[in-house]
Amino acid sequence: MELGKIQNKQLGNAMIFEIELKNGKKSMMTTIYNNSDLDFEELVSHTQIALKKSNKVKSVKTTVGSLRSGQFEGIFFYDHLEFTNSTTTF
Repeated sequence: MELGKIQNKQLGNAMIFEIELKNGKKSMMTTIYNNSDLDFEELVSHTQIALKKSNKVKSVKTTVGSLRSGQFEGIFFYDHLEFTNSTTTF
């Protein structure tokens, strides 16, 4: 789908991943989607697993919610995950 076509659609849901890197910098990753039936719990879980595998990521805080008139409203708040050299459970 072309970007112009995406901008004209109603994208009412989002996942925000607030990422802290081991070098102290912060980053954010956002996934925007338009179908509330999407299994976002699986997407959150697998994204967190992928971030854990990165040797540059220290921690991640995840929020899932809705976008209305350009404003994000968090609905589901996941625990702040700290990644170490040992295993982290999900």
